[in-house]
Amino acid sequence: MLAKHQVADFYRRLYSAKCAEAAAQFLSPDYVEHQAGTGFSKSGLLDHVTRRLADHPDHQVIIHRTIAQGDFVFLHVEERLTPGETLARGELFRLDGETINEHWSAHVLDKKPRSNPHGTFDGPDVDRATDNAARHLRRFDQLDRRGFGEFDFEAFKESRTARYIQHSATGRDTVQGLVDVLIHLKQIGTRMTVDIKRNLTDGDFIVTHRLYRTHPPFPEFKMINVFDLFRITDDGRADEHWDIMEEIAAEADIAKMF
Repeated sequence: MLAKHQVADFYRRLYSAKCAEAAAQFLSPDYVEHQAGTGFSKSGLLDHVTRRLADHPDHQVIIHRTIAQGDFVFLHVEERLTPGETLARGELFRLDGETINEHWSAHVLDKKPRSNPHGTFDGPDVDRATDNAARHLRRFDQLDRRGFGEFDFEAFKESRTARYIQHSATGRDTVQGLVDVLIHLKQIGTRMTVDIKRNLTDGDFIVTHRLYRTHPPFPEFKMINVFDLFRITDDGRADEHWDIMEEIAAEADIAKMF
């Protein structure tokens, strides 16, 4: 099985002049691509990378966190297109022995000004001396389904610490900052569904891949492909949160993106 550092090495080489070599070495013959903008194919991924590098000569990718469980590896990535334009990326890979067999992705512009004093990529790395995430995943999952799907706001007070630090550019600190957004949606008659596709736990981090939808559609939050990262305390609460929220352009893309 490929190691975490090998997946990270592949990703750095993918976004370089050696992209074709990296793909030939690491991607399996039956590789499945879920990234929007690639035509959902291996050749489309290479075309996307080639265009990216050609359009942005100063292009850089910086891997801030590597989170792994079983045959899945997740990379929390900063993509610098120009000195003034940065994207946050979530990259999830499924491994098959010595190759990568499947890839999911989401990206979002790192907006400024921010709604909180933190950075999109700062904060602690994974603490693998604990198993907080694995011990509390089931309960955390259930509380989030209640909180988002039923607007049960007390669920968030059970699943988040009071200070709840937000690294999302648009999120406000504190659990109340999250609840206030959902209260507004409820007041205007907007419902929300959350479809949790897959979860990874590693030390004190949960990475969860989700499809969020609003009904009727709410501007900028209609259909959202999201990777949420939570740092979990010993008592099972999320103390810090990072996200990558990508708006889905077309209903037909959903089946291919997840």
